[in-house]
Amino acid sequence: MFETITLGSDPELFIVDEKNHVVPSRKLINENNLIINSKIGRGSIARDGVQVELHPEHSVCRESSRAHLYALLKETNNLANSKKFKISKDFCVSLSKKELSKIDKEDLALGCEPDLSSYTGGVKILNIDGSNHFKRYAGGHLHFGFVTPDKETFLNSVDNMIKYLDLFTG
Repeated sequence: MFETITLGSDPELFIVDEKNHVVPSRKLINENNLIINSKIGRGSIARDGVQVELHPEHSVCRESSRAHLYALLKETNNLANSKKFKISKDFCVSLSKKELSKIDKEDLALGCEPDLSSYTGGVKILNIDGSNHFKRYAGGHLHFGFVTPDKETFLNSVDNMIKYLDLFTG
């Protein structure tokens, strides 16, 4: 079916000021993707609305995946501390209308790329108006990937892998 399984992730987190108010990710990193390539790990730190999203480099080794994530957490913490901010322990925050009005329009957008169903082939698109939604959530995903010998094997394997994972986790 497939030769090598890879593991990746994209956890999100909030940055807060000394009064525990959420700081939009744009105030932590200027560029949309900050590349990290340290002795202990690799990946990037990205803006995702008000949240910061970590993109550790994927790996076939869970210990390498952990090291990549650790390096990004450490760098995010260093960046936050250098600007008198800190990483929040909260996974859900409320923003007031006043706070939302101060956030750049592109950072108010909610939702990801379209979801594709492995069961129906259908497409689902979230369409939430971020300027009227007062909660923000820090989440993330585990990413399972694999290397296959050809495109047809890859396409057949994707749907099967998703269905196996549904059975395993469900």
